[in-house]
Amino acid sequence: MTRADGYLELVADYFMETDDKVLIQVTNRGLLHLASPGRPASYVMSTPRFEAPMGKYGWLNQFVFAGTVAPGVGPKPSVQLSIFKLV
Repeated sequence: MTRADGYLELVADYFMETDDKVLIQVTNRGLLHLASPGRPASYVMSTPRFEAPMGKYGWLNQFVFAGTVAPGVGPKPSVQLSIFKLV
């Protein structure tokens, strides 16, 4: 959805699989700012929310995260996520 201020709201709902085969659901909401005259190139800010099973990865359910999204290096479409724990 494009907002009146020119930002595009994004929502991605997916699963990630850990090296030990645990599936973790991710809901990642973001804002995409498109490049325009006088403004820098586009960028994406995101706030992922994890739903991990209790145990080894349960800590992901207990914190707030923020991140950025950039083009991936794999086959298109692909993205590279940088995620940071805030609290």
